[in-house]
Amino acid sequence: MSYSTVESMGALSNILHIKYLPRAARIHFLPASILPFALGTAFAARAGYDIRLSKLIPASVGIASAHLSGNLFNDLFDYKSGADGVSTGKSPFFGGSGVIQGNVMSVFEVSVFALIFLTIALICGLAVILTTESKFLSGVIAAAAILTVEYTAPPLRLAYRRMGEILIFMLFGILPAMGGFYIFSQRITLHSFQLALPLSFLIFSVIICNEIPDSSADAAAGKKNLVSLIKAKNGFILYGVSVLASLLAFTHLISNGVMPNAAAAVLYIPALAVTIML
Repeated sequence: MSYSTVESMGALSNILHIKYLPRAARIHFLPASILPFALGTAFAARAGYDIRLSKLIPASVGIASAHLSGNLFNDLFDYKSGADGVSTGKSPFFGGSGVIQGNVMSVFEVSVFALIFLTIALICGLAVILTTESKFLSGVIAAAAILTVEYTAPPLRLAYRRMGEILIFMLFGILPAMGGFYIFSQRITLHSFQLALPLSFLIFSVIICNEIPDSSADAAAGKKNLVSLIKAKNGFILYGVSVLASLLAFTHLISNGVMPNAAAAVLYIPALAVTIML
């Protein structure tokens, strides 16, 4: 690699503040999308379907990239609406990353990275479509890309219209889990839907946990979500109900043989979520 190339990369890093990207994209939340996909893939493997790397790799990278893109777009448009204007991003659970408010990264930088990750996700999605030759999957990926952006972006701004929670329930639970199974099996089954429910309820509880402390800032910015409807004090009850639903869904899958008995080890996840509420 020539000196000029290294120098150019260094200049790009300084301009775009790449070192702050993990914080801006909230990379620590990636398990919320990767785990459901891995669960669906494991279910497909357990059912005897061939898990080909030509599908697994682009699908995994695509899901992760779409998630990071969604986080960046969320920060960008919440900042523009004023929903994250009061928050400083000090908590890992709410208030966004805080990189724009703290002048760590500019609106331009966040926009660039959001578009880069969205482009990577779409390229990976195209690769999966070509390997599966599924028109149905084409529609699902296109819809998921639009909804990822329109979660907080105008004109739809779904998270501002009390549709954000159900959208997250679908995009970070139902869709990756059932998608992980469908990519390798080309089938949509009741069991693959049931498999998605435990993690769907868990990510739903994370969103409620996010909305409770942000309720004042969200209300000031005109962001109408589920917690603003039922009030913050009732948000804790909804959080507990969602965690309990996840626990029951896990138990149902194990007791009915959809998941092996060894999967009972994952029950510590909703159990840990209960302790957060106490």
